Amino acid sequence: MSRRLAYTPHPATLKSNLLIANVGLFARVFLYGNQKRQNHVKSRRRPPGPSQVLALLCTFAANFSLATTIDGSAELFDPTHEVILSGSEGKAIAAACGGTSSPTSWAPRSDEIGRLERTLAPLLAADLRNSGSTAEPRQYYRQYATGRLGQRPAIFVNGFHESHISFAANEPNWRRSAVTVLDGGDSYWCAIYIKDTGEFVKFKGPHFDTHVWFHGLA
Repeated sequence: MSRRLAYTPHPATLKSNLLIANVGLFARVFLYGNQKRQNHVKSRRRPPGPSQVLALLCTFAANFSLATTIDGSAELFDPTHEVILSGSEGKAIAAACGGTSSPTSWAPRSDEIGRLERTLAPLLAADLRNSGSTAEPRQYYRQYATGRLGQRPAIFVNGFHESHISFAANEPNWRRSAVTVLDGGDSYWCAIYIKDTGEFVKFKGPHFDTHVWFHGLA
């Protein structure tokens, strides 16, 4: 069955359009002011004063900030696409990521998950770019489980692309059951966060190291 995905302009395209529009506006106003200064004898209208130029620059800066925010949103996770699993499902996630579940496992706090995701999202974005993928962090769902990597307490992150739940049969299950797929290119990955150090484990690759283990990439 083929999948039809809605087209969404890339955030970088939106950023470029905003910057081009604002630079064009600034150039037109600047040229307008020069023309008025040259023809001040024939016209009573004054060229834009310092306050008008300052207001224009503030508008330009505000729109530049908006463009940057739009571009940066691609490297953030969707907070509605995460869940913490425990019990047998949490154990399955820990095992899939190379760890073990512990009977004394703790439940990660929401602020702990927030800090983890703010660190992981740009790392994932870099790993995707380096692997030649066009996917973005906001397109991935995440399942969390706690356990141990050797003797170290760890949080295991099981990530999978939104295309996995594009079918109705898969949509409600991801909040209850571990999604464990051993292939699938860059659509499925694991990341391991070491609680004591506050850092992610690095995975050795043939060409470059990554902070996530893509299940389907050699």
